[in-house]
Amino acid sequence: MPNNDHLTLKEAAQHFGVSVQTIRRWIKDGKLEAELQDSPYGRQYFIPAYQIKTAAEVQDVVKVDRTVDMASLVRVMDQYLNERDQSLLDVLQSVQSDIRESIQRHEQREEELIKEIRVAREENKELRDFIDNRLEEQERKTEERDAKLTDALRLMEEIRSLQEQASALESQQSKEESKRRPWWRFGR
Repeated sequence: MPNNDHLTLKEAAQHFGVSVQTIRRWIKDGKLEAELQDSPYGRQYFIPAYQIKTAAEVQDVVKVDRTVDMASLVRVMDQYLNERDQSLLDVLQSVQSDIRESIQRHEQREEELIKEIRVAREENKELRDFIDNRLEEQERKTEERDAKLTDALRLMEEIRSLQEQASALESQQSKEESKRRPWWRFGR
């Protein structure tokens, strides 16, 4: 149970002019000692009174006013900013160098691709010319073959016509011969 030798977290917070959460943080960080004790509301932290006096003394020491030399502060800030700027410049130059190298690689690759496209176009043109020549040659050969076939068909037609004429002449000749023969020679 709490007594006059101990303070609650709320009382300690009011004494230091901070929040209860800050007092809890100080306990956790080891800046204040506290005991976990049973109370009517469950287990609570209680801070011994001597801790309040010690912490107040430490807080008074921390609150010592220091005068800041503005020229020194400016020098330190200037040095820090210069170092930071130099670091940023180094990074920027590195990135810029990487970008230039990347651009050069892309330009070289683009030139290589353009050359490859030109070669492919030339090969395509040669292939197209070759195919066109082969087609023309094939058409010419087809025309020649068709002309020969047409001539052969015409010759066959002429031969058939001549055969028919020869057959008709033979038939007519045979009829004429049979008319010229005397009737008594049929038997032989």
